[in-house]
Amino acid sequence: VLTGLAALKTPEARLTELKRILAKNPTDPVGRGKLVELLVNLDMTESAMAEATKLRRDGLASPKVLEILCDLRCRRYG
Repeated sequence: VLTGLAALKTPEARLTELKRILAKNPTDPVGRGKLVELLVNLDMTESAMAEATKLRRDGLASPKVLEILCDLRCRRYG
């Protein structure tokens, strides 16, 4: 997954491709974690927080996703 995404030139193109991939395998925790990272990079913080929260709730959040979620909550709630 990451090799193909890295080849795409813009973050928007990576987001489109990742969403296409996740449509086929929506429970992939690695792909969903990558989605969280990409959403943060695109300043789509509400969507990133929602996805990270779902991963945490489902017990699928990686340490990186948990770190991002904590950072997003700190920004939001100060």
